[in-house]
Amino acid sequence: MLVNTAGVLFELLGKTNDRTLIASAGGYLGGAFYQLYRALHRASGGKEGYFGLDATAYRSGAVDAQMRADYIAYVSSLETLTEKDGVFATMEDEALAALYPGLMQSVTQVLHSTEEKTNSLLGRK
Repeated sequence: MLVNTAGVLFELLGKTNDRTLIASAGGYLGGAFYQLYRALHRASGGKEGYFGLDATAYRSGAVDAQMRADYIAYVSSLETLTEKDGVFATMEDEALAALYPGLMQSVTQVLHSTEEKTNSLLGRK
């Protein structure tokens, strides 16, 4: 589901022709994958020296900080595109389902799952 969702997201971002937008989205997701992979590597007995970012910087939240900076760049690029009447793909449900048959179900499941978990965390139903 995540692979399909990422594919749809980056195809939609590609339609904007905004390199900063695309790069910042990639950086943000890359940071999440980095943290998951690094935790798995460490748990399985892998050596910290495998990584170019030292353990102290990692444990201090440096990757989280970079992800936040990438997200800020992403939102800023979206705002700039909106202000300049940039080109966006349609985000209408029917149009997306027609453009990405089968893939939009994955996107919907990822969005719904995240919303459910977040609402639960917030004590909402």
